[in-house]
Amino acid sequence: QQESALQDNTQEQTQDVNTQEQDSEVQTDIQYDTDQDTQQESALQDNTQEQTQDVKTQEQASEVQTDIQYDTDQEQTEEDQDTQTEDLTTQDADTTSLSSETLQTEEKCIDTDAGKNIFEQGKINGQFNDQETEKIVKEHQEKEFCKDKENLVEYYCNNNYVTQVDLKCPTNYECKEGACLTKEKNDAPIKNFFYIIIKKIFG
Repeated sequence: QQESALQDNTQEQTQDVNTQEQDSEVQTDIQYDTDQDTQQESALQDNTQEQTQDVKTQEQASEVQTDIQYDTDQEQTEEDQDTQTEDLTTQDADTTSLSSETLQTEEKCIDTDAGKNIFEQGKINGQFNDQETEKIVKEHQEKEFCKDKENLVEYYCNNNYVTQVDLKCPTNYECKEGACLTKEKNDAPIKNFFYIIIKKIFG
């Protein structure tokens, strides 16, 4: 009976050892599975973080491209505005120049005694196409003058340019103060009146 009891006890202890070993193996498998799950979760988290980082990088790159495109558009807009401003300025300058040229053409030459009128001292103002004429006119303050008692330097407009010519006073006239006057008395106004009437009639 003692031997039988001892055998039973030995069998029970063996079974307990086997049971413990099995439990240990099960725990080891569970721990392994847990470690595997942990590794998979960690890998999944790393992958998710990488994807998130990629998305952020793409968004940042997109924002940079947007900023660059915005700056480019702004620069293009400013260049267009500058070009338009330059065009308007050029047009205004051209218009002003044209108006000035037109005005100068319309008022280029003004002769106060209306042409070759030897009986009145005239004064002329305008542009010159001859340096010698310009020099003579300016030396005499733009007024007609006598070269001597018989000859008069007369100014007139020719194609809207100041022109000068030497004219001789008629018989019984002498040159005084830039006009041909009678030797007896100063009747230039009367002679000038008749000159204007004749000029209007006969051109």
